[in-house]
Amino acid sequence: MPNIYIDTYNDALDDYISNLQAIGTSVRTCDNYMRRMTYFRDYWIDIHDGNPKSEPTSADVRKYRDSLIERELSKGTIGRYLGDLRIFFGQCSSDELGDEKYFERNP
Repeated sequence: MPNIYIDTYNDALDDYISNLQAIGTSVRTCDNYMRRMTYFRDYWIDIHDGNPKSEPTSADVRKYRDSLIERELSKGTIGRYLGDLRIFFGQCSSDELGDEKYFERNP
């Protein structure tokens, strides 16, 4: 069954990566961003039993951060993952997008 929140996340991610490619971001960097954003998406879907009822929240991001810590990733890696999320959500929730923004706010 389709989920509007998952579909919106996927559309936002596709546009985000397309925009990075359009400004000349390397394929490797785009692949890394895609992988990191997909890790979060999959985690977010999983903690909501496959059917999120809202867009990602700050509580979801905190739980994700805690899961990264539990995996014993380095502080630098965790910082990179969370920083990439902050940029992604910041761009996809920017008021500059007007009615075309994907998320109401940056969690």
